[in-house]
Amino acid sequence: PKYSELRQPSLKTPYRFYRSYLLGSNTYGTAFYNLFAKPFPLYAGEKLQAHCMNATSEIQMIVAWLTSGATRRTSVEGVRPTHNITGYCDQALTAGSWTHCAMTWDQDLPKGRYAIVGMLGATYKSSAGTTGVARLKLLDTTWRPGVGINMSIGDKTELLHQGYSFGQGIFWPLMPEISFEHDQMPNVEILAGAANTDHIIELMLQKIA
Repeated sequence: PKYSELRQPSLKTPYRFYRSYLLGSNTYGTAFYNLFAKPFPLYAGEKLQAHCMNATSEIQMIVAWLTSGATRRTSVEGVRPTHNITGYCDQALTAGSWTHCAMTWDQDLPKGRYAIVGMLGATYKSSAGTTGVARLKLLDTTWRPGVGINMSIGDKTELLHQGYSFGQGIFWPLMPEISFEHDQMPNVEILAGAANTDHIIELMLQKIA
């Protein structure tokens, strides 16, 4: 795509972005804008629209993460992770739509409440897979934070960590509302450009109660 825009009726100048990547490559980071420290303000109660300019045979996916305020890097560096869990899911995605993925986690957590302070993931399909995005589904909040996800090299394989950085939004500050009880483990929704079949998610946790 040449560019994409986010528009609202009261915005005099749309927010325009020029970065892009191919859904079939492992380079989603080249299209990610980290605006955590300076999020664009939006108008409450108004419809948010995404527009793009592209060639006739291209498929586009535009994802915007919403926040209630700015996030400073110092607040991210101040977290003290206590646990790391990995989840797997075998679920054929509906290409171009959010698909619920019931995760099977690799361990049971000790009794308590855990805030999620980091997330990364990968998705796999034996042929013609694509990258995508994943967001959490928690029982106690309507917020659904997430990350861009790479393509893994096989079913339930280790993630491709190359290129991950703070700038790609996988490390989060301590947010008590983004948390869960040990017996209410989170699930995930995934959006990708193809019907990928196998998915892996890693969560970095900090025990808060």
